Formats: sequence, C-alpha cells, structure tokens
Amino acid sequence: MKPRSLQYLLLATCFICLLSLAAAKELAFVQAIWRHGDRAPLSHPYPNDPYDESAWQRGWQQLTNIGIAQLNELGRYFRSKYGSFISPHYVASQVYIQSSDSDRALTSAQAFISGFYPAQDSFQWQNGNPWQPVPIHATTPIKKDLLLKPTSVDCKDYDSIVDADDAKYAAVYNIQYADMFKVLEENTGIASFSYVNVNKIYDITRELTNNLTDKQPPWVFHIWPQYNNRSTLDIISEMRRIRMMTKFDSPDKAKMTGGYLLNTWIKNALKVANGTMKNPNRMMLYSAHDGSVLALMYAMNVANGLMVPYASAVIMEVYKDKNDFLVELLYRNDTSKPPYRLQIPGCSDRCTVQKMAEQYSNMVVTSLSKHQEVCGTPIIECNKSTSTPFSLALSIILVVAIQPNFL
Repeated sequence: MKPRSLQYLLLATCFICLLSLAAAKELAFVQAIWRHGDRAPLSHPYPNDPYDESAWQRGWQQLTNIGIAQLNELGRYFRSKYGSFISPHYVASQVYIQSSDSDRALTSAQAFISGFYPAQDSFQWQNGNPWQPVPIHATTPIKKDLLLKPTSVDCKDYDSIVDADDAKYAAVYNIQYADMFKVLEENTGIASFSYVNVNKIYDITRELTNNLTDKQPPWVFHIWPQYNNRSTLDIISEMRRIRMMTKFDSPDKAKMTGGYLLNTWIKNALKVANGTMKNPNRMMLYSAHDGSVLALMYAMNVANGLMVPYASAVIMEVYKDKNDFLVELLYRNDTSKPPYRLQIPGCSDRCTVQKMAEQYSNMVVTSLSKHQEVCGTPIIECNKSTSTPFSLALSIILVVAIQPNFL
C-alpha cells in the first residue's frame, strides 16, 4: 500500500473512532450556578462620594443595563450550547430555575430567560415581543438561604474563623498602607479609615464601569511610589479580593458555606445516574452571588483565588456513557473564550458520578441540622432517649406540686 493511501486510511479510522466515542457519550443532565450581572453599589460607597443614588436609574443594589445584557448573553450562550438538549419552548418538566431572594439575582434570572427562551411561534403572546414569562423560584424574604446565600446563615464557628483571619490581615495592612489610609480618611468622610472599610469603597469600580467618571476625585487614581507604583483603586481592589477569599479559603470554611450546595448537586447527579431525577429531568439552574459561586468552588477544591466576574457560571454536565454516568465541570468567566474545564481532585478525565460522590464525602453537608453541628451549634432534638428522663422528672415535679408531703 502506498504511504499516502495509508495516511488516508489512518485518518479515516481515527475519524470513525471519534464518531463512535461521541455517539457513545450522551448528555443526560446539566446543573449550573451563576453570579448575577453588573449592579449598582450596595449603598453610598463613602460619605463624600459625589454620586448618590440618583445616579443609578434603578437605585442601589439593582442590576444595571450592563448587568441585564450580561445575563441575556449568558442565556443565549446556554441556548446555543444546549439547544439540541432543551426544547426551544419552556417545558416545566425539563428546566427548574431557582434564585436567591435578592432583587439582583431574581432580575438576573429573568434576563437569562430572555436569552434562553425567546418566545417563538405560538408561545409569542404578543406580535413582535420575544419576551415570555417563565417561573423563577426563590425562598421567602425572612428565611435564611443556606443553599444560595450561605454566609447569611448564622454559623458560630465560621464567624470566629473568618473574623480571626480577617484580623490578621488587618493588623498587617493597617500598618503597611497607613499613608494611603490617612489620605482616604481625609477625603472620603470615613473616620479612622482602615482595612475593614475597603469593601464599601470598592464599589467605586461600579461607577467607573458605568461611565460615572466626570466627578471622580484625583485620589481614586493616585499612583503610590511606595506601593510599587500602584493606584489607590488597584490596592483597594486587591484588598477586596483578599477579604473575599478569606471567607472561603480553608476546608472548614468551604464546608460550612459550600457543603450544602455541593451536597445538593451530588444528590441531583446521583438521581440522574439511578434514573430518579424527574422534575426537572434536564436542567437545574441557580441565580445567585459571587459568594455562592466561590463557596461551591472552594468546597469542590477547584477555586483559583480570584474574584468571580459578573455573570460567571459554574456548570456541571452529567453524561451517560454505556453503563456509566460521567461528570464534567466547566467554569465560564470570560465571554471571549470557551469555558475552562475544571479537574475534580482525585478524579480522572472519566470521572463517574459515584467517584465524585466519594471524593467529596467529607465535604458535603447533608441537612440544616448537620450544618448547625458543623457550625458548633447542634440542634438538640427531643428523641426517645432524652424524652423519657425528661417526662419522668416532669411527672415527679407535678406530683410534688400537687402533694407537697409526698417526699
């Protein structure tokens, strides 16, 4: 056989092998969590900030037009990626969307839907209007949300660890950046400016992103020779990153914040593998916050130590491959690039659902009561072993109360 003919034969063989591999691997389920889109500051970044709430068309904490566009783009990306897996029209049994009970997360879910489910054909209830209502589920405002807002839930041990770690950084940075903090104290209106104040002032970045630049004071862009020629905003941004990572950057902190959501994802994947995942049977989507995404990534030991950009998403795909169910984990944090594939620790490229569950068995938090145990505040239940002595003691007290001379 001629060399060129042999090359063609080898190429054809490889092509057939690739086709057979692709055919053998079939998408069975998708679950994803994203950070909401670009927002207005949570409140006035600092007392002397020239931009008050009137500068934001929807008010503090709300999505901006940039944020709405970001989530619409994410929805369109999901439609392009999973269009052959999900019906072009909303089907309740296929997709379930859950959001934290936060305006910016709820409206992000709506913006996502506008890109993922544009109304077509008979679903277009008004001529020329591509929007259609799709149900979005959330907790009640008064209920703490361990699943999607884990740091809002009381956790004694977690608070102690984070406060101690935060204090260590504060002790270093309050001395190292004393010159800069003095200037910030003189200009921002924040008395005794220190490391703990960087979170609020960091929201200046929201102003710059949304073209609120005309009134920005010079100190925002001031270059500090003693700090490696970095600007005030660069230094504040790095401190903000450190403070954010401090909430999740140890196995204990990750378990207390991300263990419950991780357990939910693993349970969903196991249900897919054993054929009991019914509603939804194709896709589970969560609209949440940077802390929600970071908690999950640290719990899975796949975090990169960086801030989660707006509209970033962690995606878990479950595939059926012959007799196995395999898991692939993706992170989309840049619209100009394909999602990054995340390697589940201890798992090969062919990571089965069961293997994943085993890898994270010590990290999951299976219930709210287990979370309280992990937090150092276990819930005491009145079971049979504790109720019997209690009942006996109560009976004696009642007898003594009724008949004082009994003893």
